[in-house]
Amino acid sequence: MASRPRHEALRGIVTEVPGEGSGAAFGELELERYLVDNSGRIDVAWGATVIELRSDLLREERDVVARMPDDLAPAALRADEVASCVSLPDDMHFTGKRRLIRQALDADGVAETIERLVDALLPV
Repeated sequence: MASRPRHEALRGIVTEVPGEGSGAAFGELELERYLVDNSGRIDVAWGATVIELRSDLLREERDVVARMPDDLAPAALRADEVASCVSLPDDMHFTGKRRLIRQALDADGVAETIERLVDALLPV
């Protein structure tokens, strides 16, 4: 993130999200974590949660999916399908909405699949 000014500007916001949503301490976050195979790095890692900053996901979606390991891409697409079916009340705080989506992902089994696949990518 440090080499990309717009990413750097978002660092403070990005590091607040896990803290507000789940009580994560700043020290639990790993910024610009390198992948096991040194093929790149992720912007923020918090346990098995990966946060990637994109300026325009619609424009970059093909690139993002193309860079995912073959088994992770279908799991991510399945997670998107499951999440898009969750009814989210407009007046609910984002942490409540996140909880509803996470419950749906857990019930579907795709959350466990993604966590296992991401764990395999990250160094111990």
